[in-house]
Amino acid sequence: MNDLTPALMKYLKCIYQIIEVQGKVKAKDLSEKLHVGRSSVSEALKLLDKKGYIEYQRYRQIKLTILGIQTADLQLKRHQIICNFLKYVLAISEDKTDEIADNFEYTIPEIAIDRFVKFLNFMQICSCENPKWIKNMQEYAKTQKITSKCGSCKGGCKSGCCC
Repeated sequence: MNDLTPALMKYLKCIYQIIEVQGKVKAKDLSEKLHVGRSSVSEALKLLDKKGYIEYQRYRQIKLTILGIQTADLQLKRHQIICNFLKYVLAISEDKTDEIADNFEYTIPEIAIDRFVKFLNFMQICSCENPKWIKNMQEYAKTQKITSKCGSCKGGCKSGCCC
């Protein structure tokens, strides 16, 4: 994924998503969905084709290669994990999470986003279904007040309030 700019990744994700819904995609579809000119779409498609993510010929359907499918699928999974974190941990409303996740995933260095995704994956499969510290964080995000139990944790959690 390192060889794709954020703009090219957005094109690749869009191709993948349109194919998932409609079964096929043409340059015109991308132009309409992304609200960009046909020439911008054409340049992006040529680059994605050159890099091996798609098969592209003018006036024909765009086909994803195996590399394109794998890359778009991985990016969409990462995007969804970030959206879930924003919604369920940081208590950001769902109508804002998609845009925030888009900006977030393209501006954070790869190593940081990888660790972030691993942390979120861990949180989703962790045997502790709803850690108290997440619930406390959500409450703090809404009220700007720390629960009384959290005050005792500053020197190390001894009361079991966060775990």
